Amino acid sequence: MTGTAVIADRHHDVGAAAEGAPQRTDPLTFLVKAAAVIPQLLIPLGFVSYGMFDDGLPSEMIYVALLAFMALSLILLNAWLGWRRFTYTVGTSDIRVDSGILSRTARSVPYERIQDVSLEQKLLPRLLGLVAVKFETGAGGKDELSLTYLSEERGEALRELVRERRDDHSDAAILPGDIVEGERARAEPATAQSETLFTMGPRRLVTFGLFEFSLAIFAVLGGLAQYADTVIGIEVWDPDLWSGWLSGPSGWFAALGMAAQVFSAIAGLVVLALIGLATGLIRTILRDWEFRLEKTAKGFRRRRGLLTRTDVVMPAHRVQAVKTATGLVRRRFGWHRLSFVSLAQDSGSASHVVAPFAQEEEFAPIIRAAGFIPASEALDWRRRSVNHRTISMVGD
Repeated sequence: MTGTAVIADRHHDVGAAAEGAPQRTDPLTFLVKAAAVIPQLLIPLGFVSYGMFDDGLPSEMIYVALLAFMALSLILLNAWLGWRRFTYTVGTSDIRVDSGILSRTARSVPYERIQDVSLEQKLLPRLLGLVAVKFETGAGGKDELSLTYLSEERGEALRELVRERRDDHSDAAILPGDIVEGERARAEPATAQSETLFTMGPRRLVTFGLFEFSLAIFAVLGGLAQYADTVIGIEVWDPDLWSGWLSGPSGWFAALGMAAQVFSAIAGLVVLALIGLATGLIRTILRDWEFRLEKTAKGFRRRRGLLTRTDVVMPAHRVQAVKTATGLVRRRFGWHRLSFVSLAQDSGSASHVVAPFAQEEEFAPIIRAAGFIPASEALDWRRRSVNHRTISMVGD
């Protein structure tokens, strides 16, 4: 059996089963969702344990163990019931999802409204061979529907099936003069070789991360401080508390002298900068690891991610414009970002970034593949009026 025949059989199996009766997601889904909730209980449980053991009574351990067991049982039960009560149906004109344990909710999206179907794999689902199927409709920056989780094979087959039915409904609205062009596009062989347009290796990724300065870790520390204040009564934001910790019983910090205190303050700023650089580097590596943009018969395919792996395909005919952006520091080093503006582009969304960190000359093959002409260096660029900037600062 050929590869094309295998894909066709998978599409048939998915479509036939979905139209015959509602389907459930993969049985391992409830374990993945339960595992996602458990870490959220570790922090409050730790603070509760600290408060209970504050008087040094080890006999309280039995109560903590019982509390942890009850919480784990409730999490597993809720996740299992949520999985049992979640079903999806792929119909002839739309895809429908029914969910809710006690209060039922039904959502349906017609195929003609679906702009794209993407696959996403976080670390644990990837280890279990599961994938999240997300349907993008361009409705306010949120996925109208999301199926979490299906097996990799079924998720890929469902994506291709939904795209085929979406194209069938789109062809019904094509004008007679456009039929030849539409049939020509659909006649492209599914087995056509993909063309790699842009990739980022480890060296480029590290350079990119150094420009992504971030202090997001302090937001996490702030959340932990809020837990400490609420659960065990430690007021982390109290200046007297920090003053007492720094001074110590013998006032060692004040005894260092002005020069040493200034040096300590400068060292603290350096450490803060290093933390920001490290945080930005880690976030960039996790988000854009093995970044690859390809031009396929289906459109532009972008894959990236270390722990959470995303696989998005944007049809070429939906690309309406290309947009480049840079920053004050990045521009000095010649680094820019390229994005596609499409029918499904949402305000503030980065879902269509096709070259997040590249030199301008690397944009040319991507822009031409999208059907546009790269900007010429001979263009006479002009700034906006000074009056416009003044009015923008004052407000509309």
